[in-house]
Amino acid sequence: MNEGKIRSFAVDDDDAGIRIDMFLAEHTGLSRSRIKGFIKDGCTVLNGESITKPSYQVTPGDSIVLSIPSVTEPAFLPENIPLDIIYRDKHIIVINKPAGMVVHPGRGNVTGTLTGGLLYLCKSLAGVGDPSKPGIVHRIDKDTSGLLVAALNEEAHTALSHMIHDREIKRVYNAFVWGHPTPESGAIDAPVGRNPKNRKQQAVVQNGRPSVTHYSTLARYEFLTKLEEKLVEDKVTEEIPAAE
Repeated sequence: MNEGKIRSFAVDDDDAGIRIDMFLAEHTGLSRSRIKGFIKDGCTVLNGESITKPSYQVTPGDSIVLSIPSVTEPAFLPENIPLDIIYRDKHIIVINKPAGMVVHPGRGNVTGTLTGGLLYLCKSLAGVGDPSKPGIVHRIDKDTSGLLVAALNEEAHTALSHMIHDREIKRVYNAFVWGHPTPESGAIDAPVGRNPKNRKQQAVVQNGRPSVTHYSTLARYEFLTKLEEKLVEDKVTEEIPAAE
């Protein structure tokens, strides 16, 4: 898909009723999140008038013009950072991220990021996905180690984004926690969002994003418990168990 171009589309009966961001994602091959950004930035004209609502449902006969901005260089530079590569082909790369490494640049973390290392390793990554986090489709907290998959082209970025959204990629973690959870297996249903007292941090908040973690005990020690944790879509109503 060429950048810095103007594309025109006509909606037919087969596409009636779907969201305009989904329609454009399907017809351009760009990720839905990127299309939503274009729409909100005023890059889309619907029937001769600017539209900034990604949720608009298209109808037969609609005329849509999308102005695709030229790719801009990210505000950070590639860095020669050693990365533990677990798998790589022409579409994706899987990195074993160490604890202490930030995934993509942000306030207070401009250098030493996994994204900077990926940009050095894969020169073409700058035009894939969100320019502020090229190739990245999911993240792992700074102090958490584990496998992270990144897209090496726009087609893979779109596919991986859809798989993450549809929960087709399963994420499993091992963690040590203080105390002994009761019961030994269960689910924690606690919505996550910006910490109102510290905007740089995430916290459990009433109106946060749905976040459900199923856990099971792998081993118990005197003061600690080793857990296996799975992030899943299922909503539950159980209370968070207290440690003994």
